[in-house]
Amino acid sequence: MLEFAKSLFYEVHFLPPETLTQERLEEWHTKDEVTKTFIGDQFADSDLQEAFSSPLTLNPFRYKKLANSFEGKGWRILSEKPVGTNFEPYYSVLEHDGLPGKIIKHAGKRKPDDQVAGGAPIHLSGDFLELDPYCSLLRIAMADRIRRIVGENPDEFDGVTLPKKELCEIRKGNLQNQTLPIDQRFLIVAEKVDCLSWQETIDAIDSMPKGEQEALADKLVSLVTKVGLADATFSNVRLGKKEDVTEKGNLRIYLIDTEPSNVMVLDQGWFNNLFAFQSSLEQAGRIGTYAFRILDAKNWITDTRAPHFVARMQEHIEAQKSNKYSPTKLGLYLISVAMLTMIYKKNYFGERLKPYFERYAGTSPYKTISSLKIGRKTYIVAVLSPLEIGLAKVIGYYGCLILFLAKNMVSQKDLSMSEEEKMEQSLKNPWMQRAARIQGQGRMIITEQDLIQQMG
Repeated sequence: MLEFAKSLFYEVHFLPPETLTQERLEEWHTKDEVTKTFIGDQFADSDLQEAFSSPLTLNPFRYKKLANSFEGKGWRILSEKPVGTNFEPYYSVLEHDGLPGKIIKHAGKRKPDDQVAGGAPIHLSGDFLELDPYCSLLRIAMADRIRRIVGENPDEFDGVTLPKKELCEIRKGNLQNQTLPIDQRFLIVAEKVDCLSWQETIDAIDSMPKGEQEALADKLVSLVTKVGLADATFSNVRLGKKEDVTEKGNLRIYLIDTEPSNVMVLDQGWFNNLFAFQSSLEQAGRIGTYAFRILDAKNWITDTRAPHFVARMQEHIEAQKSNKYSPTKLGLYLISVAMLTMIYKKNYFGERLKPYFERYAGTSPYKTISSLKIGRKTYIVAVLSPLEIGLAKVIGYYGCLILFLAKNMVSQKDLSMSEEEKMEQSLKNPWMQRAARIQGQGRMIITEQDLIQQMG
């Protein structure tokens, strides 16, 4: 309970919702006629068109079939998903000889509307981060944000490079078709960069001297915490080749994927925004730092290589456990306590107002009058019964508690559970069925039936 009370005063920052106007979509859309023609021809195929205009499926049988359809059209599958202890080709990232130097990425919803998608290594960091359904489409907005922050800190982030990303309509006319849902209109065309693989990136870090490993760790942590990049694994963050350096002599760091998870969300109106499950920049920074600590980006296991890099990351992880308190929140709390003290003092009723409120309050012994006197003026604050006051306090307290539990679904007990115990718990608890911690991936949505099949 003490930790809960303290958490109410932590300093957190949230990004404003992103508004995707027609003008902004047209600005992002590719101007390359060759790309538009090739995509239009390829995605005239109904199976390919449906695959990229529908939410990503996490049914292994379905995405294996889709992978075969794309490969039959000459596409190479660049992404994978875990199925049991194996990894299967996944159709969300593709390349084709007809688009040299480019790859395409799914830009539709990351999940069906009735599923919750958990992202990042939640079983390690203790943070639950739900993937926003539009985070694939918002890759470009996140890349723009990162470029701006890198540009504002040219010395600190020298060498941080982002491949160019553009939208391309899946079917001709989609760009102007505003009646079609935004998640069904586009795919993303990204520049393919010549960088190290994730295994080669780890090997390169391991070969660095101690000082360089620690400096790289500091640079990466500073980057992910400032921009709010939670999915900061070495699947998405790569080093350039040995000769790929900047004018200042710094090795290039490529951010080849910039999905904002749910740090950046789509504007869906003020009422829906009010209840949106959005993560703070601080939470994303913690998760991103944990992701770098686990060098094996594919299997989410620790690694004995790059010991100085890992040790430095662990220092950052420990430092991030000490949350900063918000002076604004603490100040408002003190002002509120002072105001409540004055309100509940219940005296100094103005002579002119007193008869009117006594007439109302005198009709029932269960009513009380709360007033506030400032200088010579008295303000009537409320005429409430003790029962009403009590109910308000109970609803307020338990409402905050429920919200806290909903946003902090991973308990300390859960963090100490084995993967087998987590799977058993997932079968019993409908919330945890959707938390998707299977095989420690923290990225899969799996139904109860899928869980039973994997455990069998």
